[in-house]
Amino acid sequence: MRGKLKALILCSMLMGATTAYGVTLTNCPPSLTAGGNLPKIGPEEKALFTNPVQPLKPADCGACHYSIYKAMQKEGGRHKFDCTICHKKFHEWNPKMGVKGWQEMMPKCATCHGLYHGPTIPDCAKCHTDPHAIKKPMPVTTPFTGFVGGKKYPGTGQPENYVAKNCQVCHEPIYDLMQQKVTKHTEIGCAACHHSEHGYIPECLECHLPHTPEQTNNDCFACHHNPHDPLNITYGKNTPNSQCAACHALVTKNLETSPTKHSKVACVACHHSKHGFIPRCQDCHGEYPHGKAIHEKYPDCLTCHITPHDPACRSNPKPDDVLKAEFAEEYKALEKLKAFRAKGGKLNYINLEKLTK
Repeated sequence: MRGKLKALILCSMLMGATTAYGVTLTNCPPSLTAGGNLPKIGPEEKALFTNPVQPLKPADCGACHYSIYKAMQKEGGRHKFDCTICHKKFHEWNPKMGVKGWQEMMPKCATCHGLYHGPTIPDCAKCHTDPHAIKKPMPVTTPFTGFVGGKKYPGTGQPENYVAKNCQVCHEPIYDLMQQKVTKHTEIGCAACHHSEHGYIPECLECHLPHTPEQTNNDCFACHHNPHDPLNITYGKNTPNSQCAACHALVTKNLETSPTKHSKVACVACHHSKHGFIPRCQDCHGEYPHGKAIHEKYPDCLTCHITPHDPACRSNPKPDDVLKAEFAEEYKALEKLKAFRAKGGKLNYINLEKLTK
């Protein structure tokens, strides 16, 4: 009777429903619940415990920890080694030990890796969220970037992250460049572009509309070679005028409608190498294309030619006034563009025409 009571209590601990003994039982063997005798242990049952115990292999662990085993198979990377190399203790935890006991029992990354990213990032799991699937892309979250604050970048749901301190640890050259060359890309931070998962590289056209309808993402890099320093603009000798026209629409129009040979000249032929470069007329036309005497009397070519984008010679008693009048519309449009950008507007071929009317 005492042996049966012990079996009932043990069964109750494992299963759970109420019996006459005041304990809970569910799905116990009929020999117990129907008042029968305990099952007899035969040779086969005894043989189960005669074999020597073999060290656990990963497949043995996988019998219970199936999802972890499959994750290791698929994305375990260099962590595909014997489970017991990391898990020195296992099946020792119980609820009385609490969360702290669980944390103490779990393997520590630093045991093998040390503080790989330095003492400022001691918690590896903030970025490497699953040690059993280290090849799985890391999700970019607020703890991942190190951002502190509640503001979200419009359209992405990601934090606006001026100083992505955690990103700096591995990407210090990029971080330093963006702090030295502060642009709007610095202000929105790493996670606004590299969202979703670590290593994600966005296309420029995710945020920026193209300068021309036919522009592709690769075309952006013809001038903006580094998205982390986007205002360092250089371009090749084959850059079409249509690319320049996206920002310099009125100047391009003056050039294309000019009756002079300049209308056939590409913008990059004069404004070569670096954005914002302004050449001297003499660079192409020589020092004295109209004779030395003329140039000594009129040392400034624009006294007569007014603008290099439409240099047809005109009667001009007050060249400065004419030049100002001709470009008054351009200056006005420029102020509109500056105001538009100051409000966060994105300049492109769609809204440029509206702004410059």
